[in-house]
Amino acid sequence: MSDDIFAKMAEQMKPSDSVKTDLFALLDAGDALAGKTANVTEIEAGRGKKKANKSQIAIWVSAAACVFAVTTLSIGLGQFGTAYNSSGGVPEMPEIAPARSPQPAPTNSAQVALAGDYSDIYKAVAAAVMRFGNALGGDVIRQSSDVGSIKDMWGLAPDQAAMPAPAAESISDSASSGAYTSAGAGVNSDGYSKTNVQVAGIDEGDVVKTDGKSIFAASGKQVRIISAKGASSKEIAKIDTPKTAADGDPKSEGTLGAISDMMLFDSTLVLLVNEYSPRLGVLDQNRNGEPAYVPYDANKTYAFLYDISDPAKPSYLSSFGQSGSLVTSRLLDNVLYLVSDYTIYDPAVPAQPRTFVPAITDMGAEKPLIPADISIFKNANGPRYAVASAIDLVSQKRLGQQAILGGSETVYMSGGSLYLGATDYEGKLTDKEAKAANVDKKSVNTVTQLARINLNGGKLEVAATANIPGAAINQFAFDEYSGNFRIVTTVPSTSTVDHIYQDQAALFVLNQDLKVVGSIPALVKNEEVKSVRFDKAVAYVVTFERVDPLFAIDLSNPKKPKVMSALKIPGFSSYMQPWSDKLLVGFGVEGDNFGNTYGLKLSLFDISDPYDVTESAKTRISGDFAEALTEHKAILFSPEQNLIGFATVSWGNTTPEWSYQLYSLDAEKGFKLRKELPISPADANPSYFDPASSPVRGLTIGKELYVCTAGSIGVYSLGSFDKKTSVKLS
Repeated sequence: MSDDIFAKMAEQMKPSDSVKTDLFALLDAGDALAGKTANVTEIEAGRGKKKANKSQIAIWVSAAACVFAVTTLSIGLGQFGTAYNSSGGVPEMPEIAPARSPQPAPTNSAQVALAGDYSDIYKAVAAAVMRFGNALGGDVIRQSSDVGSIKDMWGLAPDQAAMPAPAAESISDSASSGAYTSAGAGVNSDGYSKTNVQVAGIDEGDVVKTDGKSIFAASGKQVRIISAKGASSKEIAKIDTPKTAADGDPKSEGTLGAISDMMLFDSTLVLLVNEYSPRLGVLDQNRNGEPAYVPYDANKTYAFLYDISDPAKPSYLSSFGQSGSLVTSRLLDNVLYLVSDYTIYDPAVPAQPRTFVPAITDMGAEKPLIPADISIFKNANGPRYAVASAIDLVSQKRLGQQAILGGSETVYMSGGSLYLGATDYEGKLTDKEAKAANVDKKSVNTVTQLARINLNGGKLEVAATANIPGAAINQFAFDEYSGNFRIVTTVPSTSTVDHIYQDQAALFVLNQDLKVVGSIPALVKNEEVKSVRFDKAVAYVVTFERVDPLFAIDLSNPKKPKVMSALKIPGFSSYMQPWSDKLLVGFGVEGDNFGNTYGLKLSLFDISDPYDVTESAKTRISGDFAEALTEHKAILFSPEQNLIGFATVSWGNTTPEWSYQLYSLDAEKGFKLRKELPISPADANPSYFDPASSPVRGLTIGKELYVCTAGSIGVYSLGSFDKKTSVKLS
């Protein structure tokens, strides 16, 4: 970041000495923090590539646009964004991304259009800005119903010629994907536990990974590598993320955040990191000399690849980047799939592709996506893109990329498709969509913009799109089985009679063209969805208002889904996972018959007769909070070892009290607490803002249990759970 920028900032912002003192104390505290919680905006307090003297500048962080929240074992900054052209001039046109033949139009394409050229995209982004301008903040965005003025605002002349894409270039195939439908967890054939994932055979990124010999634990901007040898376990190496985002690229002015996730494939370790940049466009708005609020936005996601064939001597291999904040990662065979969400906050940009389309970055070379790789939702949910990439971890080559103007926050992946869902809280259905979903068009004011992308071994193509009533709670509300896609949503709606807001749960079954073939549009009224789990031809849905109805839904005939049973009990389960073909485990909160909730609980549901599901056992769990309520990867779930493990937090008089709890399960007797292992707050490294948010992971290797926190890894004997040693992370 240049001295001119800092001078400009210093000129416009003059906070008091007390404010500056408090602010920098907060920022300095943030550097040492660690933590992560699910579905929370990631924010990191950074001051740019070149730090200014504290006496010269004070950056005020907007409470509305840049609220501090915890990330993967650290603090990060902002969720979405784009770099600001600090020079104020027109940026040079960079090299365009490799082109390919235009993809076929998606089926059910009434909701999406392929970009013909850059001017099509430009107009669509401008229209999205006009629709959601107030949400982007400030006087930068001028509200207008006149498309011509929007063009003027964006610097796009009415007669500007379209910008053609370069000639097509083919992309090689990679390994074909298989079919995976069942949940994945437990211990693999090599004798060590895996990350608890949604779909068997498809890995998900997490802050702790193991290959059965070494443990890789992310903490802030470092990865600690531990030789997992029981009582002889020790830290043998560490990896620091690169100093600059593009491996020394001098053009990069962003600040790298903490490690958000990791992926492990054979001898390759992938670190996923967001890059943050200040939204300096707000400085141009500040004309009255008052302090300006300068949010930091996660404008890029980077994947840094390391060779860990010798874990004691890890070595850097390569890097891949894409615009936007990391939403999720998946690994199928040798192909890594990344999904990020990229928002354009500052529309005062020139009509150059790099300013209004996402970009990809390979080893420091940034290239904007070509129109053939971009699709546009016709009623885009803001000027935000969902960006998907496929990277071959064997050849270390990018296989394909796709972007959809409309964004995505919910992702599900099967063996052949990637499903992206974005909630539009001002969305409407067409007459045709409402009829297909069997809902009253006038009563629906929220929709999920859904897209299916063919994996094609990494050569991504948008295959189908749709608008579905309501909003999905998380990835477990999505599922694919026997060629059909199933989705459960909460539909916030307004009664057309008395205008009373009333939530209702709904289920929809779609074919591969994302056309609705079956539905239960009103599973229950005045209830919101709390958790979903699909198990082949059966869906289990928990809703809640006063008590917890657990619905078992028969989907064997996708055209005629039907409710088989509805069990009502106090409290609710926020996560469910099959233990066997006859038992379902629920993790959630206890409650009473009046809708009050308190404490944590494990529930065991007998699903041997789906027409008569019962709660066969439950146990209260000591603790006030658990990360497992919102993060499935925080649960050690191993039917093979008869073990369920998770960390809990209890609010003490002065400090939170941490523990890692281990349960076994008997089909007749229910749950049994095997051991409650204490965790010191210093080792847990609780968040400065939310002590309940620091991730803790339990995993098993051979005959040992390893409990991994930000500050240490405890090693225990399986069975007795006696402590063998503790490895302090330097």
